[in-house]
Amino acid sequence: MKLASLDELNQDLGLNQQYGRSKLSGILYACYLTRHLYTRHPKILANATHPSFVETGMSVDDIHKPFPVAGYGRSVLMAPLKKRPVAGSHQHTLLRHYDGEVRGVSLSPLRRRSKLARNEELGE
Repeated sequence: MKLASLDELNQDLGLNQQYGRSKLSGILYACYLTRHLYTRHPKILANATHPSFVETGMSVDDIHKPFPVAGYGRSVLMAPLKKRPVAGSHQHTLLRHYDGEVRGVSLSPLRRRSKLARNEELGE
């Protein structure tokens, strides 16, 4: 991913890759905002969160059309592993009320960012 042109951004990479690219873009933008806003606006908190595997319409119903077999596994077999929507929103709620010094981080169950998500040049 280079984010170099609209043609690249509009290229259809498939559902999983498109989803991953949208999550990466959110992390890059939160880090970008942190780098560029903090010195002038230190009270602005910009972070990205990932709630993990949440039971939503997308993970229960919408997954079947693009992935008939794998979608069944994700919607039915993995149902016991999914968080309820309210549990998936906890990280967002915590950030909404956070008054600390942590900025430009990605809060996820894994608590780490990929090499691409740490790439400041790509974020710019």
